[in-house]
Amino acid sequence: LFEGMMDYLSWATKNPNDTASVFVLNSIALIDYAIKATADFNFKTCFFDHDEAGRKATASFLAVYPDAVDGSAAYQGYEDYNAMLMDEPKPRMPWEEEGIFQKVLNTDKR
Repeated sequence: LFEGMMDYLSWATKNPNDTASVFVLNSIALIDYAIKATADFNFKTCFFDHDEAGRKATASFLAVYPDAVDGSAAYQGYEDYNAMLMDEPKPRMPWEEEGIFQKVLNTDKR
């Protein structure tokens, strides 16, 4: 369960081969609906925000499904999954490497 689409997409970026069923709330106000709608899910993991609303929603969900998992530890120190992903260093292209021009010049000594 994800609080919003961006959190789900961030999770999917980090877990591209995961085949789990996904439920996106798009509003934490839909937690009661999510509790009913996920009754038949075998495994339940919540990825809600580290804010008051997210903690309340997680508590509500875990109260009904004590075997569910609070997955928010995966982005500990961040508000949500998306904030963690946005804080990661961006991959650089080979030509963006520090000092690449000099490295190329040094390899072409004749």
